[in-house]
Amino acid sequence: MCLSVWSDDDDDDDDGRPEPTSSSRSSTKVPILRLGETKTSNYHEEFMSQLDQCSLSWRESATETLETTLLLHDRKLHAVAVGVILETLVSPDGGSLVPPSSPHLLGRLISHLERPAHAWLLDSVRSDSRPDVRRLLRLLSCRLFESTRYGPVASTILARGAYGTIRVCGGEAELVVKLLPRAALSRAYAEIVAMETLRDDDDACVRLVAYGATEERHWIVMERCMTSLREWRSLRPSSPTSSDLATYLALFADVLDAVAKLHARDIVHYDLKCDNVLVRHPSSSSDRPSVCLADFGESSSGRFAQLRPRGTECVMSPEQILLHTRAGLRDEDRRRKRRSPDMQRASDVWSLGCLLYELLTDSYLFAEATSDWAAFFTRVTEDRTTRFPLLPGQETIVRSIFSASSFDGEEVLRLMKWALAYRPEHRPPVSELLRRFRNVSEHIEKK
Repeated sequence: MCLSVWSDDDDDDDDGRPEPTSSSRSSTKVPILRLGETKTSNYHEEFMSQLDQCSLSWRESATETLETTLLLHDRKLHAVAVGVILETLVSPDGGSLVPPSSPHLLGRLISHLERPAHAWLLDSVRSDSRPDVRRLLRLLSCRLFESTRYGPVASTILARGAYGTIRVCGGEAELVVKLLPRAALSRAYAEIVAMETLRDDDDACVRLVAYGATEERHWIVMERCMTSLREWRSLRPSSPTSSDLATYLALFADVLDAVAKLHARDIVHYDLKCDNVLVRHPSSSSDRPSVCLADFGESSSGRFAQLRPRGTECVMSPEQILLHTRAGLRDEDRRRKRRSPDMQRASDVWSLGCLLYELLTDSYLFAEATSDWAAFFTRVTEDRTTRFPLLPGQETIVRSIFSASSFDGEEVLRLMKWALAYRPEHRPPVSELLRRFRNVSEHIEKK
């Protein structure tokens, strides 16, 4: 059997892969893949080998030819080709999705998968694919998810974000569902990667129950927690007692521990704030609630994540804020540094400094992020060697909180400033911050 995949000759996209030589071009179309008398058992290996030599847009042309080639007459090869196309949409380490150059690619692929005549195709692709490809397939095909098991969802919205809403699952009071538009595929994929990676650490991450897609939305079914850390803190006294402060510091140590586990698995959250930390009901053996991380839509996993601004402005690190500027994108030296794992994790450390201030004071450290962007940008991105982004009045607030208690908060303030160092290389790893913070929490000196 012979398989050829063709692409228009006017393609000029360049993703760093070698283009076919001019001798291989025809006047109107270019054969970019050709399997001659290859044995069926070697289709996948040969297909991937040749596919790897082609540009991204040419690889995507394979989708358009699925219905006009001999693929339709060979089920095994048909399934292999669909699996290969899905693999081109996932980064090599499976941690993120590769943005397709064609805006129509996903629509064509979904339409192809959902055809009644192709019902057999899903099982075939799932059985022979990598886990990351199976994860993507579950977010593309409605056939692989039974939303009726968790719906109808309640009309009341528990929480609303920039891209989706969280509602109670019908008939399942202990479960909630996060509903995202189908256009938010990359965000849904990022959330699933993080939650599946941390599935063995239920104390670090909100528990994932199920996920999939309907015609209009992605569904992410999760455990229902008591509330968010921000809402929980807003119900506490404005002038915390020593007991309150002890609880705040213990909860922050739990957040540090959860982020350390996240970083140990090469995942960066990028949007750490009290809204994205959930509070679970206290266990029977303790009056103190426990916390877990949630909302991983901005997270990145692995070494191939796209370099772009991530997170909510008020907790964005200086290096993330600078990605909003053309100069930040053109600076190749900074780009290389930002792609290093340590530099990416350092963005979470900055956000943790902001989160600690929010937890102690019930207010944002950079409240002007939504009201005065110019002032916020200058305050965050100004290169400091000796000063820190806490305003004098904010330092006074933190000191006053501790002065009314039995604790000396100077060490806590020093750790907060350490996390808020302007240069990412000057911020500590989360594991070191956690070690120092536990030491401070356990041995902090009383006045």
